[in-house]
Amino acid sequence: MVELAMILAILGIVAAVAIPSITSWRESFALRNASQEVFATLMQAKTEAMRRNRVVNFNIDTANPARPKIQICFRDCTAPANFKIKQSLLTDGVRLASGNALDCQAPLVNNSISFNAKSLPQGGLCGSIYLAIGQRQARVEIGRTGIISIH
Repeated sequence: MVELAMILAILGIVAAVAIPSITSWRESFALRNASQEVFATLMQAKTEAMRRNRVVNFNIDTANPARPKIQICFRDCTAPANFKIKQSLLTDGVRLASGNALDCQAPLVNNSISFNAKSLPQGGLCGSIYLAIGQRQARVEIGRTGIISIH
């Protein structure tokens, strides 16, 4: 009986030490996956614009702030009649965050950017998408030349 109590006490101590590490790892993993999903969707929007030789719009719909929706479509993604090339949800728990940076690190206007047939941001626009979970934050940046990077 004493041995069983000792084993349970040791398991309790190990669990108390391990649970914060597991939570931290889960947040990092979710944020990394969401950043990569946004990056991949932006790359697909650029590719679709070149392939179809027309303007393609990337948009993050925040109608449900708990689960923002990533969309690629022609013209305005907010119009229900417009054809959506791709639509997916951000990883559970990841939310859009605000950023206080200048130029291309500033948040995208209306969480949207369009790519022209040359795969460049329409109108020379640039910006960033800030993602967060817990205290962790990541930024996906779209440069004026169409370069997309994760920070």
